[in-house]
Amino acid sequence: MLAKLIEAVPNIDPKVRIIGGFSNGAHAIDGPLSKPEFTAAFSAFILIEGGGSPGGAYKGANHKPIYFAWGEQSPIAASSPIVIGRAKSGKMKLRTHEMKATGHQFPKTEKAIVKSWIYDTVLPDLRRVPGSTR
Repeated sequence: MLAKLIEAVPNIDPKVRIIGGFSNGAHAIDGPLSKPEFTAAFSAFILIEGGGSPGGAYKGANHKPIYFAWGEQSPIAASSPIVIGRAKSGKMKLRTHEMKATGHQFPKTEKAIVKSWIYDTVLPDLRRVPGSTR
């Protein structure tokens, strides 16, 4: 499936492949994070209101950024320690955010935070030339 994606969109910068999902989309990313071939295909991961399903640790994702957010009043809140633990054990660059007074939603305020994280943290790091001081 990943090969077909790359074939369909061949001009994707291989250093800047960010995948994210909300709810079931986040669960769909959480599962394959245990597969090194999946983690190798992407540069950063975003899980909003999903993840923590049964499975292994996030393998092969060492030092890759991951953003994980959940609503304080969401059923996903109970699974948040699982995702956080997997990201930490996978030595990922973890950014978490508990969305206060929020249920199972991806509000505009959170979208703005994710956008800022991508543009201010992830992209500058991914585009940094190895060995440069910038």
